[in-house]
Amino acid sequence: MFIELNFLPLEESNFTIPLFRSKFNGEPRQDGYFAAQLPVSQDCGHASEYAYYRVSLSAYENAETYSFCSDENPQLMTSILWVHFKQWAEQLVSERTVQADIIDRFDKFVSFVVEDLQKGQRVIKAYPYYLSATEQYGILLDFAFRKKPGVPFDRDVQQLSFSLDQAGKSNVNSYLDRLNYLNGFINNRFSNFGSLQICSKEYSFSPKLVRLEGRELNSRTYVFGNGHEDFDKIKGIKTKPFALPLKEPLFRPHGRGGIANGEARYPHRTRGYEPRYRNFQ
Repeated sequence: MFIELNFLPLEESNFTIPLFRSKFNGEPRQDGYFAAQLPVSQDCGHASEYAYYRVSLSAYENAETYSFCSDENPQLMTSILWVHFKQWAEQLVSERTVQADIIDRFDKFVSFVVEDLQKGQRVIKAYPYYLSATEQYGILLDFAFRKKPGVPFDRDVQQLSFSLDQAGKSNVNSYLDRLNYLNGFINNRFSNFGSLQICSKEYSFSPKLVRLEGRELNSRTYVFGNGHEDFDKIKGIKTKPFALPLKEPLFRPHGRGGIANGEARYPHRTRGYEPRYRNFQ
């Protein structure tokens, strides 16, 4: 059994990036700089001791050069990937190759406009991402429908967003429709955008989304008294019921009406359990 992910990898994921770094001393956040853990040694690899550094792609005062290998810190490499992916998208927009919105806030992604319709836009969002299961860098792709201001949230809008099917019913194939739309975007549009340049080298995206081998989850079971497990909760309760509540008092209200000498008086008793209270002070 295979699971097709919405992850489009680069065909190569072993990068060596020339960086500039200095020991991090709590400098405030600034555009163009990263705070990241890197090996103290200049040797490429993560067997050596790590320390926090202030990192930039451009030279700055009191910084040393460092040859960064992408497997040393995937989070830093993902941030560097975003810098180049953003520049690549800006160039595509300036050349009028594509219509896109570049969002560079806490969430960083490029929103490619695939269809500009009367009631809204169908877009594909692309996020820089590192898939640790395969040790690949690339982008996560996600479909979205952006309703135009003033347009009512009607049946047409829900169909355009794949929430409803063509018959106006709940779309049980919503994820399949989204997946097919992503594949159509990759084959018909994205593959024509060209390669991504990272530090003066060209890198191509794979033409296909990643597929991972999956496995079935174990059947759901319920745990009852004395650790007894059963697939049927009703049968399990009858066979091995849960333990009765503790008879020890939990708390004892103090100084309230109906209380005498710290004891609560009840007009009735629950079978097998005498409710009392304990005062926590």
